[in-house]
Order: sequence, then structure tokens, then C-alpha cells
Amino acid sequence: GWTHPDSVAFMVLQSLLGNYNRSDGSAQWSNMRLPRSMALHADHCLNFSSFNTTYTDTGLFGVYCIAKPPFIHDAVTNITTELVRNVFKIEEAALERAKAKTKMNVLATLDGTQAIADEIGRQLQVYGRRMPMTELFARVDEITTSSMKDVAEQYIYDREIAVAAMGPVWALPEYQWMRRRTYWNSY
Repeated sequence: GWTHPDSVAFMVLQSLLGNYNRSDGSAQWSNMRLPRSMALHADHCLNFSSFNTTYTDTGLFGVYCIAKPPFIHDAVTNITTELVRNVFKIEEAALERAKAKTKMNVLATLDGTQAIADEIGRQLQVYGRRMPMTELFARVDEITTSSMKDVAEQYIYDREIAVAAMGPVWALPEYQWMRRRTYWNSY
């Protein structure tokens, strides 16, 4: 949930993974590994988006991906490899960019009076007070490569996963194959 010590790390991890849309030609020059990898193999994935949805007492974190059937396996391979990579290696420069992007995303959600009122209400429900942006940004700045690796190890490395798929998914790897990739030590 929002008050969990790892909630901010998940916000940064979401930014670290990034997103990709094939129609946006700039991803091949992205400084984020997963969007760049997907762009270099543009047929593998039409788009993907990492998500982090935080509730009062729990949260959902993952990657949403749309891929053509012949390339679903390749897209899943890229995603699982990058997720597990965060357990072993996170570049300092990439983390700093992800922290800056996280701050920008927070500010972008507060684009009107309704959004600001919603945010104030959520903070009052969750924290019992309004949290200043400076405090949230300080929490983001406290994230280190070591703490990110710890969070990735605790929640991603060798953990059960949930997979939902629809459409022609004959090329989707079987669950056990994907599950094995959560402890695939290739770094």
C-alpha cells in the first residue's frame, strides 16, 4: 500500500522499465533498456507499458504488452530478462533518470484542480495529512541502486507471477517457462 516503505521504489522501478509504442519512432534512441530493446526488434512488440497501481493496503506491479503472435515469445523474453536484470545490475545513471522521470510523472498527474483535490483526498486517507511534494521527492531521492536491487530481489527474483492473456496466444510461453525466468541468472 501507499504507506509501505517499498511503494516509492516501485514508482521508480516503473519509470526505470519505461514504456514503448511502435508508432513513436524515438524509442530506438531511448536511454532505457527495455524500450530500446523493443524498438530494435520492432516486430516483437506493438507497445508495452509498465504499471504500478497502489491501493490502501496492497498494490499491483507489472508490464502490459501487446505483441503479434509470432513474436510474443520474444517480447516476453525481453520483459522477463529486464525485470530480473534489476536484481543484479542497475546503472547509476539509469536510476537517476528514472528518479527524475518519477518526479515528472507525479507533477504531471497534478494538472488541474480536480486532480489536485483527488491527490489531497488520497493523502488524507492514506497518511492522515497532506504530504508536501518536497517530502515525496526526498523519498524518491533516497532510492539507491542497492535499495532498488533489494526490492527487485524481494518481489521479482524467484517469485510466483501472474499472467493474463487474450487473443491468439499460441506463441505465449507456458507458465513454467516464464516462472523459470524469474531466477534465470544470466548476469
